[in-house]
Amino acid sequence: MKFACNFSALAAQRNWDKEIDVWIGSTEALRNQLPAGASTPSVEELDLLDLFDEKSLPDSDHDAAQFLRDRLRQRFPTLRPADGRRCMLIVKSVPLLAHFNVGLKEFFDWFCSDRCMVVLVLDGIPEELRLPGEFEFQPRRIVDFLAQPDLAKNVFSAS
Repeated sequence: MKFACNFSALAAQRNWDKEIDVWIGSTEALRNQLPAGASTPSVEELDLLDLFDEKSLPDSDHDAAQFLRDRLRQRFPTLRPADGRRCMLIVKSVPLLAHFNVGLKEFFDWFCSDRCMVVLVLDGIPEELRLPGEFEFQPRRIVDFLAQPDLAKNVFSAS
């Protein structure tokens, strides 16, 4: 795991590798690490929950996964700057990607480039949680899932 200062250095680079990174902390803490001035990228936010219409939710996990993939493909062209400016997409409600086993392919295929990067925000991961005995709490499971070599490139911590 890397530190917030490492993220600041990455965000200030002129070009990025086609990359997706994970930020453990609040969106506000992430925004505080962005460079100021001419090197500031434009920032877009996408909450994955907003892609769903609560009045017509998919019937199964398989349908929900396909729906999420389709909505991401539709949404990415509207988020990506047409003029080639650097853009950072901050993604919220990230556990949905793991829950529906969507992965990050759509992000790589439809958004990421040397000028556009994705940051998956995991806000408020509890260290301890009291649950009934039939439940097992694994606080790092989502981080470990996203930190696989073929998924996110870096994991940064705000603290």
